[in-house]
Amino acid sequence: MVDVYVGLGSNCNRVENIGRALDALRKLDSNLITSKFYESASHSPAAGQHPSPYYNGAAKLTCEYSPEKIKSVLTDIENALGRNRQNPAVVTMDIDLLLYGDLVITTPALNVPHPDLLQYRHVLLPIAELAPGMVHPVSKVPLQQLLSELPDQRSLFHVDFQSA
Repeated sequence: MVDVYVGLGSNCNRVENIGRALDALRKLDSNLITSKFYESASHSPAAGQHPSPYYNGAAKLTCEYSPEKIKSVLTDIENALGRNRQNPAVVTMDIDLLLYGDLVITTPALNVPHPDLLQYRHVLLPIAELAPGMVHPVSKVPLQQLLSELPDQRSLFHVDFQSA
C-alpha cells in the first residue's frame, strides 16, 4: 500500500464535478482525506477566452495500484465527468497524480512528482495542508518551506466546499 496524492480542479459545475470525482476516488479508498478547496483565477487562459474561476484542492488516498494504473484511473474519472481537452477554457474536471509515495518517475507518459507542484500555489498549498511534514522527493526540501518560497501568482480564496 502506498500513499498517493492527487490534485483536483474544476471551473465548470465546480461543486458537482469535484463531488463526483471525490465519490469516484472514495471507491478506491474509503478513508480518502481531502484538503480545503480554494477558488482562484485561471493561470493560463486561452487567447481571447476568460474562463470561470477554478476550485482547486487535493486528496490523499492509500492504494495498491501502480503509478501507471492510478494515472489511468484518474484519466477515466476525468473522461466520465466530461473532460474535453480540446477546449482549455472549460475544465469539467482535472485530476493530476502529484505524488506517489516518495517515488520519482520521469517517462513520456508520467512525471511524478508532478512538475506543477513546484510552480503553482494552488497545487502546492493543498498538499502541504494534507502532509505538512512531507519532503519533496526530488528537491529534498519540506513542502512547507517550498510553499513559503513560492511567489504569489494569484489570489486564493478558501471555499467552504460543503456549502458552496
